Amino acid sequence: MRSCNGAASERTLKGDARNTFMSSCLAGKTNPNLMMKACSAQASQDKKTGDVRRSYMSACLKAPG
Repeated sequence: MRSCNGAASERTLKGDARNTFMSSCLAGKTNPNLMMKACSAQASQDKKTGDVRRSYMSACLKAPG
């Protein structure tokens, strides 16, 4: 629980994106497709577009955890 929570925080995931990530992480099912979905959902929720979105996605997907 602690490591999943930390990983979600490092990726600055909130709301539905965080819930999706936490559910999968706690079930031991984190994978690149899940991370892409969670990071993309958070970027959309924060209304990030263009270069800001690309930069956020890069940082979110590269975050350890």
